[in-house]
Amino acid sequence: MSAPASGARTLLGLKIDRQIPGQQLGCPEPVISAIAAPDPPGADIGADASLLSTAPVGTPAGPAATGTGTYTGVGAAIFDVEIDATGSPDTFKWRKNGGSWTTGVATLDASPILLSDGISVTFTTPGTFGHTLGDAWTITWTPGGVTGASVLYKMSAIYAGLGEGAASAASTTIAPTEKAITVTPAAAPTPNGAVVLGRRFYRKIDSGPYLEIKTRWDNTTDPFTDSIMPGAEGVRTPRSGTTGMSAEQTGANFGFQFIRVDNASDFNRDDTYFKSTEQTGRLGEPRGIPGLVKYTHAFNFDVRIGSLVPLLASMMGKPTVTQSTGEPVLTYAFPLSDLSSDSISLSALFYKGGDFRPQLFLGMKCSEIAFDLGKKQAQAKAKLEGQHDTECGFGKALSGNTGTFASAPVVRGVRSDAKAYSDSVFVKVIAAPAVSGGIGSFTIKAALAAAGTVSPSFGDAITKSVKTTTGHDDLTGAGTYTGSVMATYEVEIDATGSPDTYKWRKNGGAYTTGVNATTGPVVLSDGITVTFGSATGHSVGDKWVVFVAISNVYYDPTTKRQIHPAAIGNATGTAQQSAWVELWESTTGLALGFDEEENRKPFEVYFPGDVTLLAANDIFEIPALLPVPDVYTAAHPTGPGDDGSYTGQRPRFTFTSRMTPAHVTLFRGPSSTGQQVLNAISGTMKIGRPIDAVEGLGPEAANPIDVDVFGKFVLGLDIDRRYVTREFERAAKADERFYSVVQVQSHRVVVDPVYGTLSALREQANFTYAQARVDKTAAVLSGDKVIDEKITITPEQPDDDTLEFVDINLKTAHSWDFSRV
Repeated sequence: MSAPASGARTLLGLKIDRQIPGQQLGCPEPVISAIAAPDPPGADIGADASLLSTAPVGTPAGPAATGTGTYTGVGAAIFDVEIDATGSPDTFKWRKNGGSWTTGVATLDASPILLSDGISVTFTTPGTFGHTLGDAWTITWTPGGVTGASVLYKMSAIYAGLGEGAASAASTTIAPTEKAITVTPAAAPTPNGAVVLGRRFYRKIDSGPYLEIKTRWDNTTDPFTDSIMPGAEGVRTPRSGTTGMSAEQTGANFGFQFIRVDNASDFNRDDTYFKSTEQTGRLGEPRGIPGLVKYTHAFNFDVRIGSLVPLLASMMGKPTVTQSTGEPVLTYAFPLSDLSSDSISLSALFYKGGDFRPQLFLGMKCSEIAFDLGKKQAQAKAKLEGQHDTECGFGKALSGNTGTFASAPVVRGVRSDAKAYSDSVFVKVIAAPAVSGGIGSFTIKAALAAAGTVSPSFGDAITKSVKTTTGHDDLTGAGTYTGSVMATYEVEIDATGSPDTYKWRKNGGAYTTGVNATTGPVVLSDGITVTFGSATGHSVGDKWVVFVAISNVYYDPTTKRQIHPAAIGNATGTAQQSAWVELWESTTGLALGFDEEENRKPFEVYFPGDVTLLAANDIFEIPALLPVPDVYTAAHPTGPGDDGSYTGQRPRFTFTSRMTPAHVTLFRGPSSTGQQVLNAISGTMKIGRPIDAVEGLGPEAANPIDVDVFGKFVLGLDIDRRYVTREFERAAKADERFYSVVQVQSHRVVVDPVYGTLSALREQANFTYAQARVDKTAAVLSGDKVIDEKITITPEQPDDDTLEFVDINLKTAHSWDFSRV
């Protein structure tokens, strides 16, 4: 039995995605208990062993000698090399393992001079004078580390923000004897666009365990040399398929990453020009016809990379991501456009406690971030705006699906059917995506069934009596519909006799009249039949409706995204608002949303991403309830287990560290190479981009989950320093320009806590303004103390128009999936 979540708590979950609803980003404490963080990337087990080394004996005066080659003998080997005569050229003698000397070998040959067993010596300046009699070197060969009758390798991927996955299958067996083995790995898989920071390699010798031998910070197939001797491996063993990342990251929830926001959170509802009726009665006034609703939200947060990446992405668009060479560190660089951004929306999972139905908000945008860059930890406040909400959970594919659609359907609206609090909605693809007349389309059908139903039942034709007098009410519609759009067949008795006759029409078209009523099925069109219980005894005007509850979904064949057909080639994007498709229950013909005459609020679905990957008979389940995080069964009352006992959302936290106060630096001149003129002790910074029309879609919105952000960026920087001179007052008067850098950073990125290994790079956020001016200064005299000078800096478009207005990049070892955005 699940333990209920209790208390009046607010949960905010942000997810990046206009296309992958399974990529969730956001959650405040204390609502969700901490899931153990994945192991950070591990350290190498030393470097590849230096199998061949050359050491001088004493201090040779002449040109250096170096041993080269790969030893072909058995066991360790020591080669002594010594100059035995000087002249033109100098000569040397050599011996192996204290044996007899081979003398008088000339240094003249510019290529390596073979000694024995594959080992050569090379002089840096062959054949020249300069050696001293007795100059000597020792060339040592240490056996390469692998010996065994059966040596196997496994590889695992280290995913950014997710940790190490399960190890691969074993390699082919080899049987080396004191040899270095060349290992040629495959590239690690990248499911659902995950970022592979590195790969870890494990080795098993004979009947021993798999132990770590190497970590590489890349995802290439370049070979490497395994020269780790038996017994010198690391202690780390590979993860199995039932622990760690692989247990928590499934096809239904891959990429779920939550950030933490404070508990003082709430969503405010602003009714638009249509006043909206809340049929559940929970939101009260105003009353009226439902329409679009705007939601606003603001929350305070400690500045962390895990919070900034999704917020900035929704404000500025899709970032470019690069990995630092040889480091588990990613740099997110955000673009800037003065007109509009490449729309990326957030979603918010909002849970207030008490009610067991949290809400999911789609199409959220961050319109402003105000940073407090004081003397303590860096803090900020974010403002969000958006639209669309639902209380239903994320869609998930049934196991029998044959399509490769990578995402799941997204819904909006509140269900009003009798089983809205219990049964899931199942959506079935009736006809696979196909293009006709330049427009792509496919058909879907919805049905209700208990959660987890493996084979839900979908209805065909539904018959409703519209009007009866004294005649028989005995019409039945049936058949498997073959049409491509939702259909309503009207059947009406137009004459009585032997037999009675009727007329019919489809979707309000022209009537077909004078059709005989029969007790056998009569085909109307598209596979739909009608059957009367009696051929006589009806009254003129008796009327029935045969309803086929399918929905037609349209998509653009070029982008492969769901749209309204009128939106193809429509630059304004206005018609895209109709890309949402209403769902009707296929066994009753009833709308799943509110449907009280003209007072309607439909329950609608959207398939994000490439819809051409859907296949006929694919079925998706949309749970009636969005699961409440932090709900466990009695088997694991304090945390998640890997036995399926976890009943709520199973997210991963984006654990990124808090940032220090900002380091604000001003340089006189157009770059950081200019004269440094200020290091601020504290300050504030604001980045804003107004949301212009939250209820509509603009040209940058690729689908209805998105809301465009228009307008120029609003940037402001107020900094404090100890008053020294009137330098900045004079700079303001002189209209002088500065190069400004704002940096907040944390500790060095942890590579492996077990070995205490740290990256050379720190987790940090950098805001660079290529050109800024001093707007005003203030240094108020107040009492007998040190005076603080407040300086207002305003960034502006650089004179060099090839430079960005603002350059923002963030460094972290975590990742967010922008691959389908």
